[in-house]
Amino acid sequence: MEKVTEVTLMNVLDKDLMCFKHFSNLAWEGVSKIGDYAFTNAKKIEEINIPEGITSIGTYAFLDCADLREARLPESVQKIKRYAFAGCKSLEKINLPKVGILSEGVFSDCYNLWQIKIPETVRVIEQEAFARCFSLSDLQISEGVLRINRSAFTHCKALESVALPKSLTLLGEYAFSGCKYLRKIVFLGENTTVAPNAFAGCKNIEKIYVAKDMKGNLPNELQEKVVLLDDKSAEDRKNNTAERRF
Repeated sequence: MEKVTEVTLMNVLDKDLMCFKHFSNLAWEGVSKIGDYAFTNAKKIEEINIPEGITSIGTYAFLDCADLREARLPESVQKIKRYAFAGCKSLEKINLPKVGILSEGVFSDCYNLWQIKIPETVRVIEQEAFARCFSLSDLQISEGVLRINRSAFTHCKALESVALPKSLTLLGEYAFSGCKYLRKIVFLGENTTVAPNAFAGCKNIEKIYVAKDMKGNLPNELQEKVVLLDDKSAEDRKNNTAERRF
């Protein structure tokens, strides 16, 4: 009997299915939800393509799928639960559907994940949602996010810059701690509360661009890095002029 490497699942997938952990490719038809622990530790899955119709991905559903490189999620997904893709160390690409909350630890320890665009529907990025995504260098946070909670992006070591939207009201403790190559931060709003140690261990910060009324919200140790956004516009114009000269 030849080794089975692919399986198509139909109708319902709402419980632990550890028996599939050695399959290398999976496709679903007519599935309504993926339950808790459904594919935990499925070492041979390299790619998943979940079709329209699935509305929920359960807690620890793809935890420690070490060979998973790419995941394609449909717009029908409304909820991705805690640690659903945590520990997927090879994951490089995933599209985020228009969910309202990015749950605790949902993509933590995805060491090779390098690009994330947070949809405009997201209101809360929970604690450690992207913790220790060491390769994350391209982070886009859309307008609409209200809270980035504790340690959400801690130790994203490849991140060099981040722009925080006007809608953001709270940046939690240690939210970007340990992002040791972070150099530039932009606060687009004026009413963001910045918790203590939000940027702890970020020793290479060069400039923090803020609106005038936002400056007082930053911890004292960051005040010397502040550049007002009006000044940034002038600086950008100056740099563009210099570039044209050469």
